[in-house]
Amino acid sequence: MGFDRNRFALEIMDKALWWRWSVDNTHEKLVLSDAFLAFFVRSIDCIEDLTGAYSSPILKIKIEEILASPYSDVRFSASYETVSGKKSFQHRLNSYEENGVRYVWANCIDITERTNLEREFVDTQRDSSLGQLYEKQ
Repeated sequence: MGFDRNRFALEIMDKALWWRWSVDNTHEKLVLSDAFLAFFVRSIDCIEDLTGAYSSPILKIKIEEILASPYSDVRFSASYETVSGKKSFQHRLNSYEENGVRYVWANCIDITERTNLEREFVDTQRDSSLGQLYEKQ
């Protein structure tokens, strides 16, 4: 049984969470996979559209990082306002060039559950530490 690369590529294009960024002269363009776009009720055409209420320079900093060093392993987490509230995503960036245009693309994984658990853990630790401090006084 052979491996149908084209079929697999289409599955990834349709179902994976990804975005692709490029700039032509001074016009920035951001394209999201249909699966990723389904998280949003608004049009997403640039980084600011994606970050929305959770605006942060991290995306642009990481894009510059991968453009400066295309073979580096650039990963980061970012949160966005979605149709179901705040969601956090782990991003892994890659870059490529096509017809003289450099593209940066991100493979994204929804880490909202993990992020929420980490916040709960930190809150619990804080509350426990405060409780111990009050007991000592």
